[in-house]
Amino acid sequence: MDQCEFLDICSFAKDGNDTELKASYCDSNPLRCARFMVYQSLGAEKVPEDLMPDQKTDAYGIIAEN
Repeated sequence: MDQCEFLDICSFAKDGNDTELKASYCDSNPLRCARFMVYQSLGAEKVPEDLMPDQKTDAYGIIAEN
């Protein structure tokens, strides 16, 4: 997988945030992205706006709570 399938709906990707994180997660390996994990598991409505791609521990907690 190259580019994230959720780029069009992800507020992190769309807001012009940290380009280094975007290159690491959005453009090359979205399977490692915390936001991607929540999108896939629970849907877009469960992804907190402030969740950063590198916050996997937080993503695990969100998934576990739901």
